Amino acid sequence: MGYVIRGGRADDVEAIVDLGKRFGLQMRPESSWGQRDAISLVIERAGGDLCGAFIAWRLADEMEVHDIVVDDPERRSGLGRQLMERALEVARVWGCRAILLEVGSRNQEARNFYQRLGFQQVGERKNYYANGDSALLLRQEL
Repeated sequence: MGYVIRGGRADDVEAIVDLGKRFGLQMRPESSWGQRDAISLVIERAGGDLCGAFIAWRLADEMEVHDIVVDDPERRSGLGRQLMERALEVARVWGCRAILLEVGSRNQEARNFYQRLGFQQVGERKNYYANGDSALLLRQEL
């Protein structure tokens, strides 16, 4: 099956929000469009439906990742890595010196993914989420 990674568009909002909901995320892709210091990327299947999304902002000289999600059938296929590699390209063009994100301490799959990409834990927000989970703050220097 073929895939395309492209910039998010207004007609993607509903699909991105639905994809995020399946994983407990409240994604707001429309808040990043048209913003000079924001990026929204999607993964589109050959048939046209979306199976992944990424949203981030530039804050000073850092990129802050708000959301990244890849649908279950495509997990462990390398598409999440490709989204992050595209984001790294944008961060470098923006002149960022680091990428920051947070991940739930109980989300071992995501933690392993970010570790493989070179992210390191730089902080923790205890009991940050409504379910009592802590948020781990991760950073990758560029």
